[in-house]
Amino acid sequence: MKSVFRFLKPYIWPILAVVILTIIRAVTELLLPNFLSDFIKLGIDAGDYNVMWKYSVIMLIVIIIGVLVTILSSYLSSTITTNFGYNLRIAVYEKVSKFSIKELNDFTVSSLITRNTQDIQQLQMATNMSLRMVLLQPILAVGGIVFAIKTHAPLSIIIAVGIVSLLILMASIFIIAVPKFSVMQKLHDKMNLVTRETLSGVKVVRAFDGDALQEEKFDEVNKKSYKTGHFINVIIGLSGPFMTVILGLVGVFILYIGVGKYLNINDFGYESLITLNIYATRVIMAFMMMSFMFIMIPRALVSAKRVAEVLNTETSIKDPENPLLVEAVDGNYITTLENNKITFNGSVEFIDVNFKYPDAEANILEDISFKVNPGETVAFIGSTGSGKSTLINLIPRFYDVTSGQILIDGVNIKDLKLFDLRNLIGYIPQQGFLFTGSIRDNVRYGQDLSDDEVWEALDISQGNFVKELDGGLDYEISQGGKNVSGGQRQRLSIARAVAKKPLIYIFDDSFSALDYKTDALLRKRLKDVRGTKLIVAQRVATVMQADKIIVLHKGRMLAIGKHKELLKTCHVYREIAESQLQEEDLL
Repeated sequence: MKSVFRFLKPYIWPILAVVILTIIRAVTELLLPNFLSDFIKLGIDAGDYNVMWKYSVIMLIVIIIGVLVTILSSYLSSTITTNFGYNLRIAVYEKVSKFSIKELNDFTVSSLITRNTQDIQQLQMATNMSLRMVLLQPILAVGGIVFAIKTHAPLSIIIAVGIVSLLILMASIFIIAVPKFSVMQKLHDKMNLVTRETLSGVKVVRAFDGDALQEEKFDEVNKKSYKTGHFINVIIGLSGPFMTVILGLVGVFILYIGVGKYLNINDFGYESLITLNIYATRVIMAFMMMSFMFIMIPRALVSAKRVAEVLNTETSIKDPENPLLVEAVDGNYITTLENNKITFNGSVEFIDVNFKYPDAEANILEDISFKVNPGETVAFIGSTGSGKSTLINLIPRFYDVTSGQILIDGVNIKDLKLFDLRNLIGYIPQQGFLFTGSIRDNVRYGQDLSDDEVWEALDISQGNFVKELDGGLDYEISQGGKNVSGGQRQRLSIARAVAKKPLIYIFDDSFSALDYKTDALLRKRLKDVRGTKLIVAQRVATVMQADKIIVLHKGRMLAIGKHKELLKTCHVYREIAESQLQEEDLL
């Protein structure tokens, strides 16, 4: 919890100001009934207009002070809580953005979205309510009880009975309803997940007439959410009428017993009876408000715990404690290793690399060793599940090797900051992902590039179709790039990597949606682009011109060589080639 509420530390002085203002507000509310009593007794009953005028002015001043401090405290508490929520969202977002794929899978994307939106909103509301009510209501309750006893001790017993009744009611609600809040938040996560799956896979759902199935999944979660929410709302909803009944009964009994037994005895007049009734209402209302706080705070604590889980999670992939310093000098990246200056040129070397996914028993990759020289084009091919994508995902440290080393120009990638490492790499996933915004913004993606440089990258990636789009570079991409084809998304993703001008390109089956002609033209243009190219592909035609082809089979390196060599020496490669190529290409 400390990791969440530490975001309130910068606002200690404003919080202290709210506390002081709250105390002043409570004092004004507690003094008003006494002034009203004196106004009636000394002014109205005595017929003294000067006294009536005097107490009218005093009550007006007290009311104005109360209103002003209420406005100021409300402004301060709103400012504190909105800043608290703002900073907390930033912290959660930044934390999540540094998560490795393992942590993202552990939490699930839908849960992380809920935690950074609904949970933080719940925390913000509870904090705002706490600043306004947590101190005010106890002061009003205690102060009201003291003034009530001072006004008439015997009748104050009725207030005590009302308070005990409220406490029993509050305890019952707390025991019954609060455990359901945690269940409710988890159901929100699940509903978010089902909705995201349905909307993301809408084409598949419709193609397979899966609407009924998805509706059934959603309805199942929705019903559970409905039942849990209905139960909570009914319990909390019923508490309101019960509390109102208790408040009403306290008032009725004070009036009935007060008028029938104590009125005009020992200086106990109508003004005292009215004052006592006001204090009784203040006390019962204070306890009612506290009961709502006792319901809201546990719910907020559930949210705080969920947010704290994110903030307290240590990412499994992070910067080294003493990273090597990488400097950019005249377009080159230079570091110093053991007093030797090293200029990065794009060499990649795997040394006895083994890898298994977190919590898995068996290795996905075993004994992987090879070296790629600067500027070379190296392709990885193999059957589905052979470990091709996993292997290249180790280079930008999306995962860390279980054992062994990966070197770039002789430097272990674990000795570099993640920013410096990934700054050397241009990564293009199979599913070309585009962001909402213009094509220009997608290709530049945070870089300060001119339109000429953007067009140059598009020309290399065979993205000249952009000229035909309405607005050209200003053409607006919808969420996920749904308003362009799969091949166009891949070419724009490749353009984004080319515009970066990295030393190492990683193509994770990034040509799969391209027709053969575009594929060939693109590979031809990439030959003239500076940098080492690592290509994962299923098409032999895509890899046959590579300087080296690495054949993977069941997580192991089966062979390495050029196309014609592998046709003769590797039966797995030949089988793949025979399934795709004409006879003349196999000679």
